[in-house]
Amino acid sequence: MTTWVVRPFAEGDFEAVERIDTSFSTDTILAVERTANGYEVSALPVEPAFTKKLPLDDMKAARSSWATADVAVLDEGMVFAFAATRYHAWNRRLEIADLYVSAQHRRKGVGRTLVDRVFVTAEQLGAESVWLETSNVNYPAFLAYEPLGFALCGLDTSLYTGTDAAGEVALFMTRWL
Repeated sequence: MTTWVVRPFAEGDFEAVERIDTSFSTDTILAVERTANGYEVSALPVEPAFTKKLPLDDMKAARSSWATADVAVLDEGMVFAFAATRYHAWNRRLEIADLYVSAQHRRKGVGRTLVDRVFVTAEQLGAESVWLETSNVNYPAFLAYEPLGFALCGLDTSLYTGTDAAGEVALFMTRWL
């Protein structure tokens, strides 16, 4: 039986984290419609289903802004999941800056374990909430965050302008502690 552990990120983990399979497939997206009073978000089936690979930011540059970072490692030493946070003292919010679980290891509890560690860190830092951002096309992630206590708290229709994700909508989710 394959086992895994979660441990703090080490400087030698950069290349292994960059090899994590960040792709996802979905046949549903969250449609965002402008209304007279704001926006309405609803699940919308798409056909055909599509697959997208999430880009990993320049991790070495981002490292200096992380409050914490953890990896999940299989017993043979392969890194297959990663989570990093940033703390914003001015509003006492811990942001999940990155959360990736390799496609073949999803739905096995590692994402929950990583997020549970984020909640512990948030409490230690005195944060009032944990916050994250995902895209409206990443419906699987949206569904994974809801049982962890996250709720939609806002959106940005222009965040991805000028990127490969242009046309997608950034969805912001929070969990109050």
